[in-house]
Amino acid sequence: MNTFSPACLRRPAGLLLLLVCSTALAAPASTLTVGTLTLEFCNEDYGGYCGSIQRVLDPTGEVAGSIMVGFEYYPRYDRAKPSLGTILPQEGGPGYSSTGTRDAYLNIFDPLRS
Repeated sequence: MNTFSPACLRRPAGLLLLLVCSTALAAPASTLTVGTLTLEFCNEDYGGYCGSIQRVLDPTGEVAGSIMVGFEYYPRYDRAKPSLGTILPQEGGPGYSSTGTRDAYLNIFDPLRS
């Protein structure tokens, strides 16, 4: 006769709980505050956050208008350590998007994110 024992569920239930907890701990925050900006998590592949700032076209005020500048931010891996600065790779020429070549930049600068 085969009888049910709650003890047989302890191990699988414990493993499931461990998996759920470790996944929750590994999930990045949905927002990140950097200075006065609140950024939104937007890149699962590299742990990036997206944001934007509004800038005037001409700081002297001679030319009216402003522009929204969007960006992606990739924090260092160990944020318990103090920041040593910011790296801002930027494509040259009109019409090039630095987010289009993020893979190359993140690969080049990955050791500096440690």
